[in-house]
Amino acid sequence: MIIHGTNLSVIAKEIIPDKCSNCGKQNCIEMIIFQSYAHVYWIPFYPKAKTGASQCLNCNHILQNNEFTDDLIFQYKTLRKKSKTPLWSFIGICILTVFILYFAIRNNP
Repeated sequence: MIIHGTNLSVIAKEIIPDKCSNCGKQNCIEMIIFQSYAHVYWIPFYPKAKTGASQCLNCNHILQNNEFTDDLIFQYKTLRKKSKTPLWSFIGICILTVFILYFAIRNNP
């Protein structure tokens, strides 16, 4: 039995100087960028997609990236471009490649 699936990891956070659409407080929205990755036995194999959400730090109102206003979309795209895919999300492919190379070299006369 192989245990596999996907998971999310936070790769960037930033406070956005916009007004909350729920409570109206200024400078309290936190934009969060998540990296989705595929895993086998909880070892990350490859990254999949980046997604985002925003949360008001005052009233805890959460918006997914498909619910963003135009200003939040701009901030989301800017932060998403700045955030890089972490190298550890490729560790499973690296381990698998090392095993394949090791056995290929070992069995080659």
